[in-house]
Amino acid sequence: MYASVDHDRLDELARKMNENYEQVELLNALGKNRLPDRDRIVEIIKAIRRLMFPGYFGQTAFEKSSSHYFAGEMLSSIIEELKRQIVIALRYDSGDGEDTEEIKKRAEEISYEFAEKLPDIQRVLLTDVQAGVDGDPASSSEEEIIFSYPGFNAIFIYRIAHELYLLKVPFIPRVMTEYGHSRTGVDINPGATIGEYFFIDHGTGVVIGETCELSPHVKDVFLRVSSVTRRSAITLPFIPMPPFWAVTLSSAPTRPSEATHLLLSPCPRIREYPLRIWS
Repeated sequence: MYASVDHDRLDELARKMNENYEQVELLNALGKNRLPDRDRIVEIIKAIRRLMFPGYFGQTAFEKSSSHYFAGEMLSSIIEELKRQIVIALRYDSGDGEDTEEIKKRAEEISYEFAEKLPDIQRVLLTDVQAGVDGDPASSSEEEIIFSYPGFNAIFIYRIAHELYLLKVPFIPRVMTEYGHSRTGVDINPGATIGEYFFIDHGTGVVIGETCELSPHVKDVFLRVSSVTRRSAITLPFIPMPPFWAVTLSSAPTRPSEATHLLLSPCPRIREYPLRIWS
């Protein structure tokens, strides 16, 4: 049987916690304008994923005959929910220095500007899928990469968050990429610049910082490289390098002698180095 509640001790603990709330402004977010809702932001990510890849997530069937209506309904829902969260983020970020109606107008414009980017983001994501097929000998199909690869999921979330980052939305882009980090183990700052046709394999522990600029066609990212393969059973000797370098073969070799270059990227900028082939 549980002991009775010691109200005096609880009251003393509550008093001490309240003292901290009153003395440390950082702890009292509810005393200001409220922060964006992390759970709603995650739902926005999931809704955009359903929009981008209909039939893969959240629906049991998808008919092309009704795809126009599906896209319209999803876009309307995403824009409205995103607008609400952007209003909260802008209001919190500005304190009391900006008119509420002006913030609402800005949030609506940002939401539509972001939505107008979605078709191009979708196009770029398809190049990332192709990079996965080209870069990972273990991949069996494009569908497998979309549906199951954590590296691709991290890239998807980054590309969404990056557009909001460029639109100068506070809080929300970082919440998105940190959600991706917690789900995949891949930490991509929303401010990083990553070209299309990008792929991360075995992504746990990969970090891409805000100042990183990765050119297009970076198809494999590893923590450390002891072998490099691309659609062939070619294994190269250990290549010592610092952690968090981006690696890709410049062409698809069929023999070791044809593997002539690696792209190695110690952040922030990518450079090309000749690869020595050991016999």
